Amino acid sequence: MVADAANPADIEAITRETQGLLGKHGVDMTPNLIERTYAGNRCDVLVDFEFERTDDSDEKRVIRWAGAGTDNGDKAFAKAGTNAVKEMLKKRF
Repeated sequence: MVADAANPADIEAITRETQGLLGKHGVDMTPNLIERTYAGNRCDVLVDFEFERTDDSDEKRVIRWAGAGTDNGDKAFAKAGTNAVKEMLKKRF
């Protein structure tokens, strides 16, 4: 099944599956906003996703990913963040 970028149910399915997989292997994911820019009704974000083992290991990995969202109201930032998470998870997992 190919996820539909505009379907909110798809991001929920993607994150639910990924959370189970990361939990099973003892990995925690933390998003850190690096940059946020606006141009009209568009918001672009750059996010560092830090993956860290939850055992006694110091092993970490950071994946930097961009996202974009467009909204005529106040949701462009949220859409950009969701886009970054969803696309990073789809492409990397």
